[in-house]
This record gives sequence, structure tokens and C-alpha cells, in this order.
Amino acid sequence: MPHHQHHQRAVSLIELLITIIILAILTGWGASSYTQILHNTRMRTSVADFHSSLQYARSSAIRLASYVILCPSRDQQYCNNTSDWSNGWIVFHDLNYNRIRETDEDILHTDNALPENIFMRSSSGRKRIRFRPSGMSYGANSSFTFCDRSLQTEPRVICLSNSGRARITDKRCNGAKIGCP
Repeated sequence: MPHHQHHQRAVSLIELLITIIILAILTGWGASSYTQILHNTRMRTSVADFHSSLQYARSSAIRLASYVILCPSRDQQYCNNTSDWSNGWIVFHDLNYNRIRETDEDILHTDNALPENIFMRSSSGRKRIRFRPSGMSYGANSSFTFCDRSLQTEPRVICLSNSGRARITDKRCNGAKIGCP
């Protein structure tokens, strides 16, 4: 009976190192792709949430045949006098037309703070958006710029016209490139 010798071949150190390096590269590539997808999703969701709030405030003004205010709010109760909307916002029925939420004025909608890497600023002078019963936005055209602090995602802008219509764009309302501070 012939005797068969089985030889086991070990993996060399170089083969092992090459395999580890390839795995590290693939893992890093996958993680960075996942991070990019996560940042893009957070940006799109933040923009869509605010766009929905603008539409809701406008439709509420028409439905109630009254003035409705959309303003930044840290506590989801009262407006903050700021152009930074990153900490959340409220929509309320402005019964006495003073643009300030009083305790007897109903809050129609609230939204909490944006994800920590996203911030949003309104164009200068637009610390509140007032919708008339016609659905028109009181005052000048407005823009809301969304930026990613980590610079992982392209910025976005929501342009609000005096007619009360809002649109999402990847440029400033005048067509210029968006710059984030």
C-alpha cells in the first residue's frame, strides 16, 4: 500500500499582510461611503422637513383665513429673535397680528433641532415668516441656507417668494454658488 504524504502549505507573512491591507482598504472605503450616505440623508431630510413646515404654515393661513407665523424656537413654545433656525421652529396662529406668540395662540406645528452637523440660516432680516390669509408671505423674498459643518454634503437652499411658494435648490436664489460660513 502506497503511503501518501500530505503537505500542508502555510500562508506566508507577506500573503497575510497583503490580505490585511486589502481588507483595511475595503473597510475604509465602505465606511466612508456609509458616512457620505448618512450625511446626504440627514441633509435631504432636514431640507424636506423645513420645506414641509413652510407649506404647512402657508396652507394653514389659507385654511384659517388668518395670519400664521413660522419662526425659529429653541423651546418649541416661543419665537427666538435670530436668523439661526438650527434649534427648531414653530408654526402658530397669530390671532392678534403682532408676530409674537402669546399663550392663547395655538401652536399648529413644531419641529425639533436639526442634526448636530447641519445648520440653517435665513436671509438677513427674516427672523419670522408671516403668511397672510391669501397664502402670500409677508415681506421680501427669503432664503434658508442649509450647511453641513463637516463639509461632507453640498449645501442646499430653500427660496421663498412673496407669493408664498417655496422651492429647493443647490444654488442661491439668485443663481449664485452657495457659500457656507
